[in-house]
Amino acid sequence: MRLHFATLLLLASCAPAIQGASEDGLGKNDGEDTSLDADDTGTTTSTTEAPPDADGDGFTRDDDCDDTDAAIHPDAEEVCGDGIDNNCDDRIDEGCAESLSEATASLLGERAGDRAGASVAVAGDVNGDGQVDLIVGAREFSDEGQQRGRAYVVFGPIESETRVLSDLPGVTIEGSQLGGGTGKRVSGLGDLDGDGLDEIMVTSDVADSDDWENTGLLHVFDGATLSGGAAVLQTSDAISTVEGRSNYNWLGGSIVRAPDMNGDSIPDVWVAASGDRAGAPAGGAVFLLSGARLMGNRATGAINSALVEILGTEESAYIGASQSAARDLNGDGLEDYALGIPLSSVNGDSSGKVTLFSGNSAGTMTTDDAWVTWTGSAADRLGCALSSAGDLNGDGYVDLWIGADRMDVSNADAGAAFLIYG
Repeated sequence: MRLHFATLLLLASCAPAIQGASEDGLGKNDGEDTSLDADDTGTTTSTTEAPPDADGDGFTRDDDCDDTDAAIHPDAEEVCGDGIDNNCDDRIDEGCAESLSEATASLLGERAGDRAGASVAVAGDVNGDGQVDLIVGAREFSDEGQQRGRAYVVFGPIESETRVLSDLPGVTIEGSQLGGGTGKRVSGLGDLDGDGLDEIMVTSDVADSDDWENTGLLHVFDGATLSGGAAVLQTSDAISTVEGRSNYNWLGGSIVRAPDMNGDSIPDVWVAASGDRAGAPAGGAVFLLSGARLMGNRATGAINSALVEILGTEESAYIGASQSAARDLNGDGLEDYALGIPLSSVNGDSSGKVTLFSGNSAGTMTTDDAWVTWTGSAADRLGCALSSAGDLNGDGYVDLWIGADRMDVSNADAGAAFLIYG
């Protein structure tokens, strides 16, 4: 693993002095050559001319991509939206900010305070029509003062329009518990039961179970239920529900769909319980759950039979705020896993760190067992965001982006993002 910083070097290229040149330029030094043309004729023979600058912008036609327009030259500012390469770099409109008013489609929350869009994910194809569907979470949705949260499954295709989410074709999933936080996170899971329809997960991270307060719940809905014709479903209609294992476990604060990690050809999922206390008080934990076990009553006890369980060892680190199924970073053919811990105090308060676990990890582990660890400095919050980057440098290994949103760079709390090459 290598952390790469790109450094730009400015190189000066200087022509060497001509050795053995005569005093009058290039030839004889006989005192008679008044034209410095290296002969004795005294006549001027220079015919070299600089290329013209037809538009008078200070750049000749060799460098100017349009020598008929003085506004176009290598030092020009790019003009957004004009479809012209203003600065002669072979790109059009680069670096231009776009207005959200120009979005292809706008999907709006129903009422004030809903916070629709706090979580968004591709659902896959849940109704078998060949179109990709979408899930949008609205954790703060309230109906007549009853804040239960909800999630919207929007059937594709999504047209070029502005619509309220509840008016779009699809299914609304309502929270069954008051204050349960339904819609905190949403994710497509892939086709877990092999019926050709994709499943989804919606979390209620502060919901209660029969045994625990604020333990958090994971609700799994199968494609057959979502495509069954009902416009509104309750979280209690889920084909399975997974609960946390203690009070204030906060299961479902983040979820990441993973590829098949255990060789059964069924996608799996990483889920976080940021308040878990098994490794340290409020140290948090993350679990790799088998996709096969998430269907029906097989989900019972899924947390306690996780394929992998990683425990946080720092008090109040609340691990799981960010995580990424990092793909295969080391080229061993196994899918790796990156875990961001921005509240880690390894190098001072909220210095943050990122831990990387190999795809052959199994059983119960701690964050101290990571294969690789990167750490920040005090208040950097390294690991606040993670993303698998694909193979950016063409070496055959998948790369990783890491965010540090409070790092002091050019200015205090300017933040930074780092690229890790696999």
